[in-house]
Amino acid sequence: TVDGGGSFTLATRTDGTLWAWGYNYSGQLGDGTTTDRTTPVQVATGVKAVAAGYFHSVFIKENNDLMAMGYNSGGQLGSGTTSNYSTPIKTAGNATMVAAGESYTLFGQQDGSLSGTGYNAYGQFGNGSTTVTVVTVQITAGVAMVPAVPTGLALRQVADRVQLTWQPQGSAAAFEVWRHTTNNHDSATRVASSQRWAIYEDLAVAPGQEYYYWVKAVNSAGTSDFSTVATTTSAESQTITFNALSDVAYTTAPITLSATASSGLSVAFVVAAGPASVTGNSLTLTGPGLVTVRASQAGDANYGAAVPVEWSFTVTANFDSWVLANFTAPERADVDVSGPNAIYGQDGLPNLVKYALGLDPKVNATSGLPVVAATATDWVYTYAKPAGVTDVSYAVDVSTNLTTWATSSVAAVMVGNSSGIETWQVTLPLTGTATIYFRLRITQ
Repeated sequence: TVDGGGSFTLATRTDGTLWAWGYNYSGQLGDGTTTDRTTPVQVATGVKAVAAGYFHSVFIKENNDLMAMGYNSGGQLGSGTTSNYSTPIKTAGNATMVAAGESYTLFGQQDGSLSGTGYNAYGQFGNGSTTVTVVTVQITAGVAMVPAVPTGLALRQVADRVQLTWQPQGSAAAFEVWRHTTNNHDSATRVASSQRWAIYEDLAVAPGQEYYYWVKAVNSAGTSDFSTVATTTSAESQTITFNALSDVAYTTAPITLSATASSGLSVAFVVAAGPASVTGNSLTLTGPGLVTVRASQAGDANYGAAVPVEWSFTVTANFDSWVLANFTAPERADVDVSGPNAIYGQDGLPNLVKYALGLDPKVNATSGLPVVAATATDWVYTYAKPAGVTDVSYAVDVSTNLTTWATSSVAAVMVGNSSGIETWQVTLPLTGTATIYFRLRITQ
């Protein structure tokens, strides 16, 4: 239910919670403040009807208590005073319906009577008086009537349940739901009673069974007749088998997804999170990171929706993902520009070397390159690499004449790791090597 007042709004959800937003100078939102709200705030629970006046609010709880809050200069809250209230106060019981005018309130009760409170200077109550009142007064007496039969009973199959909705008629306080496997309400079973809202979910259904449903309305005066019948066959359940996805290095080649539904219906795939896209059952990676793929089957007239199945896997970074991040699509298509042995700039360094050293391929390198130094006893060759680069190998070659090269007999040792950058060194004795050359060899 929803109603709009003087620059504010009230609404109830199907779970019975009351929400309010808008102008709140007099506390009409009922949240304990006089602060205007541009988004809904929850005010109460167990609410089944609302009405908004100009600057005051009233609502009926599931136990039929009448509650009020907001502006009260005319006694429209029925509190016995003219004080404003920023939180709901109870003003009556056994309420079945309520309406709010500019500065007055009218409500009906289960005995069929009509009462009112507030500003009545123009005869708003219709009782022959123009007396303003700060407490509720009975306007007309009445006799409680058995509620009218609900109409518009509709069914909807949702997975392993059947959802029912209907339209209340008259002063129903609650509803009963009846069910049978044949079209005979006289021998039907009541599956729900004291149902406050015109919506119900039947969870106790057998797959593939045809069911017939009826609804009755109830109040203190009695119970209505059965509504017209509605029928449905509860949907068969189904499950999804989704083959696991393993961690992979980034690749431009599409990954084929495989999943089946026990119903035989086709399974749909979506990327729930991560750097990837999917078309049909073909998954295309768009970068490194954690990717989550969801497989689902929405069901049809015979099968309910399957519980979705998700798989997550990690796409590790590599040279190809580095190329993706640093080159445009036309550049990636030209191996002489973005290939591992291509040299983009004027520094003479191939892309694979710049990748291995964590350098920008489009900037001529002036720093971040390997260096050689001498201590009192050793030659020290130092290079730095990103910790995340794991798809290439590093080897240090040495030479004394720039003609004959050999892999250093001393393995490189990591001597530092800061902010994801590892520092590696090869140390060779000065003895017998007055002149020595080093080179770093990168192999993909």
